[in-house]
Amino acid sequence: MAHVAIIGSGIIGRSWAIVAARAGLQARLVIRRVEARAEVAKAILAAVENAMPITPTVPVEEVMKRITFVASLEEAASGAGYVFWRDAFKHSKKRGFLFHIFADRFKNISRP
Repeated sequence: MAHVAIIGSGIIGRSWAIVAARAGLQARLVIRRVEARAEVAKAILAAVENAMPITPTVPVEEVMKRITFVASLEEAASGAGYVFWRDAFKHSKKRGFLFHIFADRFKNISRP
């Protein structure tokens, strides 16, 4: 199964990573700054641990093993079965990258 790419490591990106990992998918989360990865991993771990009494379906260790951090949009999207992003079209760098990757799907869409 292809992995999912998640662009953005805020609350929504972290939540998508957790949902994907619990569903048995590998999730690649884009975090450009290496020093920020430990903080995001800590936040994800806390969220998974806090949810265990409610949704004890997948062990914490398994969820955490399925989430990896990458430095670039290209690395995350390469071979991805699905790309999650939030407000990507607000950010010109993301917009340009996504239009490049999915040019055939966007060729008939005009954006302001």
